[in-house]
Amino acid sequence: MTQPAKPASSRVTPLDKAAIQEVPDIRRRGPLAAYAIAAGLTLGAFVLTLAARPFLSQTVFLVFWPAVIATAWLSGLGPALAASVGAVVLVDFFVLPPAGFQFSSPEELATLVAFFVMSGLTSWAVSVVDKSRIAASSAAKENATLARQLDQQGMELAQQLEESQAMQEELELSSEELAERTAEAEAAERYSRGILESISDPFVVQDTEWRFRYVNDAASRIFSESDHGNAE
Repeated sequence: MTQPAKPASSRVTPLDKAAIQEVPDIRRRGPLAAYAIAAGLTLGAFVLTLAARPFLSQTVFLVFWPAVIATAWLSGLGPALAASVGAVVLVDFFVLPPAGFQFSSPEELATLVAFFVMSGLTSWAVSVVDKSRIAASSAAKENATLARQLDQQGMELAQQLEESQAMQEELELSSEELAERTAEAEAAERYSRGILESISDPFVVQDTEWRFRYVNDAASRIFSESDHGNAE
């Protein structure tokens, strides 16, 4: 009796879909946009410095620091250095007395130089962090792409494995059916041979070319006796 086919075991995808997240591209701005951001933030800081000038007598560069750092984060080291130079020029020309590019004391010059040096170092540090962030984002995107490829390959391998298991089960069923039919054919042959051998009268079976296909015992004895008679 033919057994029903076994259900194919389900396969789990090697990677969870929710674990693969899309990583957005971090695009660098063009030179024009980068320096436009530097100019805009520097001018904005300059306007705020003029508005708060009575309260910034000792810290004239207070508002420029966020502008320089934001420029370094958004646009890179070059625009941040340009923002630092612009801040020094604007403060020296419009904020610090006397008006114009004149240094009233060595302390003023030291303040301008110190701001430029410190803002340059700060801009460099921020730009390094930003580059590391971009590199990490690029690596994460590449890893996500590799993860999707591995997931797709895993799904294909699982599907191929299921197909091979289904083919193996079909072959097993075919082998079982073949064995059953072979056993049935052998049983039918034994039954037919038993019926033929139970006939006591001479009995033979010939094919279309008159060749003997079956001779029972009674016919064999007659043929044997006839051969002996002819020999004598």
